Amino acid sequence: MTVLGVDLGTSVVKAAVFDPAGRVLGAGHAPLTTHWAGRVHEQDPADWWNALVQAVRATGAADDSVSAIGFTGQMQTLTCVGPDGAALRPAILYSDDRATAEADEVRSDVPEWDALTANEQDGTSITAKARWLGHHEPGVLERTEAALLGAPGHVIVRAGGAAVCDATTAATTGLMDFGRRRWEPTLVEAAGLPPHAMPRLEDAPAVAGVLAPDAARELGLRAGIPLVHALGDAGSTTHGFIGLDPGSAYLYLGTSAWVAAVGPTPEVPRVGAVHHLSLPGSACLRIGAVLSGGAAADWARRYLLGDVDFATADRRARERLDVVDPAHLPLCLPSLSGARTPVRDIAARGAFVGVDAGTQPEDLYLAVLLGVALDLRCAADLMGGPPSALPLVGGGSRSPAWRQLLADAFGADILTTSADLDMVGARSAAAWAAEATGDALALDPIFRQDDGVVRTRPRSPLSDARIAQHLRLYEALATTFHDLSNRIP
Repeated sequence: MTVLGVDLGTSVVKAAVFDPAGRVLGAGHAPLTTHWAGRVHEQDPADWWNALVQAVRATGAADDSVSAIGFTGQMQTLTCVGPDGAALRPAILYSDDRATAEADEVRSDVPEWDALTANEQDGTSITAKARWLGHHEPGVLERTEAALLGAPGHVIVRAGGAAVCDATTAATTGLMDFGRRRWEPTLVEAAGLPPHAMPRLEDAPAVAGVLAPDAARELGLRAGIPLVHALGDAGSTTHGFIGLDPGSAYLYLGTSAWVAAVGPTPEVPRVGAVHHLSLPGSACLRIGAVLSGGAAADWARRYLLGDVDFATADRRARERLDVVDPAHLPLCLPSLSGARTPVRDIAARGAFVGVDAGTQPEDLYLAVLLGVALDLRCAADLMGGPPSALPLVGGGSRSPAWRQLLADAFGADILTTSADLDMVGARSAAAWAAEATGDALALDPIFRQDDGVVRTRPRSPLSDARIAQHLRLYEALATTFHDLSNRIP
């Protein structure tokens, strides 16, 4: 028998079939499109399903061999569905920050909001987004049968399962009592969500139902396969890459970026720019999240380097980095859609400072990559400082130029593996699906320091003063960012 793992990301849906030994028997990808309009960031949930069908069929999964399907993917995304399971409107993504005023209202209603959730809340929280719907699209909430809080939750319902949510995803919503791991009634009420619409909250991945006949026909699979809601993407990436042992830490560079560390759940979490996410049992995942990681790099590649391909952009960046000291690059804040770490500022936007007549396009591109690296370094400082070596995962790990800038920003070795990391999230989802259904599946974490590891060492370590200069720039531009935000629809 085999297990199917699915990862519903922001830009692509991935699927992979694993045999009992953990080998990938087949894999598939399908792209997703995001609607961006100022503060509005949305996706059509129907696109998630269509991409899932395309990706699963591309795996070549045999109809009678798949014993379970595990789902992971983007978190903190609100989808309201009606009695028939169909979405009532486009999904509001995690990065959507239209609900700033509503976040202020929630804070007024529930002053202990941050303390209850163990995270600093703002207009990107689902609590605020749901309240925004109540103000601007009240008919949606009135017809909502289930409020689904991530892409995996919606796809599972579409496939025939129940409305469920894992604790990792729940911790991102602004609706969960972090200490008790339950939906907080005062916050559900403040959001304006019908209590019956809240999904079942699972501390650890569990079976959410079985694949319905109609969905099975579309996917090319048999009906009745168990559907398992695995951890949300941050938890699954951690689990699939380095595991959930206390003390594990790593960097991630995808559409967003983060530095993460696994540890015990603190009795009284320190609320601030570092996120606290629940893991199965009593573990906690601390994350310093940068909203625009690969998204900022992709913007720079397209608009500063003439839309060249990734390989060409990185070659030009490496060539320029051979002759330019990173400390002499222009300062750059990469916050295209607000900042979560190292500062929490929903109004923050991208900025360059220090551009002169000699600045080349490659300098600006490198400055964007370095800006992301410094955001991550400042986040690591908030979490106790960087270790001497950090594993790196995500699409950005393929960039030698970016790896070098990370090593210089962190003053630490950056470790990448020759193993195929494309399916790290799907791998974790498959492992959880196997565990939840009692299947035997050998899926250990991918990263092994003694198995083809590439070590990028610091070459031009940045000084503490240069790192502090980057952080001060957020403070210096805060008023300007907020003035500009009033002009964004």
